Amino acid sequence: MLWVTGHDGKDSMLYGITQAQIDQYDIRSRLPISYQQVFQITTETNNSTMMYANNALWVGYFTKRGLGNIQELLFGKDASGNLTLGQSAGEQDESIVAATKVYASVGQLQGLTANQRHVLMTSSFGNVDGKLVRYDREAGDKFTKGVSVTMPPYLEAVSYDGDTNRFYMIFESATPVYRVKTKAVVDRILYVDNDVFKTGVTPFTPLLQPEFMDLTRPKTIK
Repeated sequence: MLWVTGHDGKDSMLYGITQAQIDQYDIRSRLPISYQQVFQITTETNNSTMMYANNALWVGYFTKRGLGNIQELLFGKDASGNLTLGQSAGEQDESIVAATKVYASVGQLQGLTANQRHVLMTSSFGNVDGKLVRYDREAGDKFTKGVSVTMPPYLEAVSYDGDTNRFYMIFESATPVYRVKTKAVVDRILYVDNDVFKTGVTPFTPLLQPEFMDLTRPKTIK
């Protein structure tokens, strides 16, 4: 399943597209691909990035001022063995779901990724230096020992590759809209190793501990 964040004009949404649907799609048709799963997230206001980690979808929220948040929606199974996502939040509509946990995130959150030891976030907005921020993941779902590395403007997504143990980044300055707004155009995918965070880093603001959401029951994915 490919999961995509979205918005229906009022609420934050999660859309799921099966691998089979992707494989069967005729690109020559130029038609929108259909979604096989659609969920409204009640505990998220404006989702802008998402990743999969530790049997959960982590959905991030961008804000220009103050801290955003990261909301975790766990996958599980109900008594019948059906796959579930998050917690059901709608009395009549099971497609309305809520997060299991809510974490504070960096301000101007653009992307996030994680491995077993670390969580990385990108913080960037406008034609000013961005930051690649790394936190240690500790017991009790705590993010500690935050450090950051200064990056060029318009830093967007970051993704971890376990085969190379590297973090890959992409920049929005490569697009025609933004490349005319900055002299620091980065039209390549860049990567950093974990060793980068041993030198040239600065401490970053500690995050609040996660808030645990306690609602009714998980949502069943049909």
